[in-house]
Parts: sequence; C-alpha cells; structure tokens
Amino acid sequence: MKLRILFAFILAVAISGCATMPRSEHYVIHEERPAVELKEDAGTVVFFRENNFIGAAVSYYVNDDTEKIGLLRKGSYFIYYATPGLHTFWSETEAKDVISLNVEAKKNYFVIGDVDMGMWCGRPDLEQASEDMFLKVQDELKFTTLSEKGKAHE
Repeated sequence: MKLRILFAFILAVAISGCATMPRSEHYVIHEERPAVELKEDAGTVVFFRENNFIGAAVSYYVNDDTEKIGLLRKGSYFIYYATPGLHTFWSETEAKDVISLNVEAKKNYFVIGDVDMGMWCGRPDLEQASEDMFLKVQDELKFTTLSEKGKAHE
C-alpha cells in the first residue's frame, strides 16, 4: 500500500513538473508562407524551429514579457513585429529559457528554438540565429499563428 502511495506521489510530481504545452487547437498552420518584411516602425523577429526528430513531441509557447506571441513546434516558424527597444522573450516547459533582444525598427532578427533534455520533459532553448540559418531551412518549415484558443490558453 505504501508503495502505491509513493508511486502516485511521484507520478503527480512528474506530471506537474511540465508547463502546459500547446495542443493542435491552439495554433493554425498556413499553406502560404509570408515573406519576412522590414517595417518602418518595428523590428521583425522570426522565431523558427527545425524539423528534428529529437524533442519532436515537445512544443511550447513563446512570450514577449507577459504577452503570448506564438508557439514553436517541430518544423515551424512565426513572425513577430516588435516595437523598438529591449524585449525579453521566453518559453517554458519544466524550465524557463529567456533571450533578450534590443530591437531596432527596420531590422530583421532571427531566433532559433530547440529542445534540450530535461528531467521530466524537454526544455526550450532559444538562441539568436543568423538570417542564413533561417533561409537554409525555411522551405521545410510551416508558418503558424496562434488560434483564438491558443491566445486565450493559460
């Protein structure tokens, strides 16, 4: 009996260790892929994640401070137009990863997302990337946006 209680406790801790991951109804995959454009009054930040087998089951939201701006799943990307200034972008599963960018108007920025090994589930890894890195994999990626359910999901 004690063993069952201990197992139930360990299972509860393991399940609660991961933040809620996006489900399929939280995003929309678009057939058309928009071009990465420069904006007069904003910086263009492209978040992308390669189509790798490792960490394929893990997807995660990307936030700008307190605002949910998109999500990364394997083989996806999204575009965010950020006001000029310092932005703190972050993602979280069992652990939180943060990247800060000092965004300037009329400039493009690229952030590659990945999944690192975690204790209970994969951990997000956000790093600044080059435009060349994005262009090499762009044709393999699907453009995604948050659905209304995804925007409202806590």
